[in-house]
Amino acid sequence: MRPSLRVISNLPRKDTKQSNTTSFMARFNNLPPTTLFDDDDSEYSDPDVIEDSSAYDDDDDDDDDDLPAVDRRNLNKPAKLAKYAETIFSIARQDISSLTTSSEQFRLIQKEITPTMHETAVRWIMIIQKQYGMSNDTLYEAVTYLDTILSKWPVREKQLQMVAVTCTWMAAKIEERSVPKLEELSYMCSNEYKADDFVKCERKLLRILDFRLSFPTSKFFLRRLLDSIDAEQNVIEAASFFCDLALFPICFMDYSPNIIALAAVCLGKLCLNEFCPTLRLMAYAHIEEIDEVRKCANSMLSLAPKILNNPKHVLHSRYSNSSTQSVFQMTLSLDLNKLLSTT
Repeated sequence: MRPSLRVISNLPRKDTKQSNTTSFMARFNNLPPTTLFDDDDSEYSDPDVIEDSSAYDDDDDDDDDDLPAVDRRNLNKPAKLAKYAETIFSIARQDISSLTTSSEQFRLIQKEITPTMHETAVRWIMIIQKQYGMSNDTLYEAVTYLDTILSKWPVREKQLQMVAVTCTWMAAKIEERSVPKLEELSYMCSNEYKADDFVKCERKLLRILDFRLSFPTSKFFLRRLLDSIDAEQNVIEAASFFCDLALFPICFMDYSPNIIALAAVCLGKLCLNEFCPTLRLMAYAHIEEIDEVRKCANSMLSLAPKILNNPKHVLHSRYSNSSTQSVFQMTLSLDLNKLLSTT
C-alpha cells in the first residue's frame, strides 16, 4: 500500500494567532522545516491573560493548603484552573476505563490492515496536522478515533486513507477554530473520494464511536506530569518525542494513556541524564506499580533509534528543528530495571 497525500497550493498561510489553516508547501518528503516548539506560544506556557488572582478569591481559601504542590504553585495563573485541576485529571483517569483500543482486537478484526498500514495512517494524520497548523489535541484525538475504530470495525485497505482523513476532520471540528474544506481533503487523496464520501464516512464512524468525540489522551496527562516537575524545555521536548512515538506501533494501544505519559516523562529525564523523580511522578499520575510503566518505557526506548536515524520519518522532521535539539542528544542505552524503580 503506497497511497500518499497530494500537495494543495494557494491555501492561505496560517497566522498562528488568527487562523488554523496554512498552505501546503511541498510533498511530505520535502516539507520545509518548522519549529515544533515556539517559545512565545508553547502549549506548555501560559496564554496571554490578565493575571488577576482576585478572580479566584472566595470563601474556601483555607482549602488551598490541601491542593497538590503543582496547583498551589499555579494559584495565580487562572489558565491553569489550579483549584480544579486535580478533579479534572481525576475524572479523566476514571474515563480511561471506557477506552476500547486493543492490539489483540486489531489483529483479530482487521483482515486487510496491517500494523505497518496503521503507522502509515498515523503519518497521514500527522502530515495534515502539520500542514494545517492544528493543535496536538487534534492529533491525539484523531489517532484515538482511528485506534478505537480499528479495534472495533474491519476496514478495507482502500478505505483506510478515507477513514484516517475523516478522523482528522472530525477531531478538527472539535478542537480547532477553522476546519479544512472537504474539497481540499478530497484533492489530498488524489480525488479518490468526493466530499459526500467523507460525510457518509463520518456518519459511520460516529456510530462506531457511539457518538463520543472526547477521550483522555496521553498528551493530556503528559502536560500535567511535566507541570508537576516544572520541566524545562529540553525535558518537554524529549518527553513529547516519546509520547508522539507511542502513536505509531499498535502495541501501545494496550497501555493506558497515563501509563504512556508517565513512561514518556521518565524517559525524558533519564535519557538526558537527569534525575527522575519517579515517586513524585507516580503520585501525580496515581499509579502505584512501576512494572507496567517500565515495560512501556522499554518499548519506547527500543523504537527510538530507528526513528532518530531515519531522516524520512515524520517524527525526525518534526523534531529536527526544535529549539534545543535535545531529542538528538539523548542517551538511549539505559538499564531501566535499575534506573526506573521505586527502591
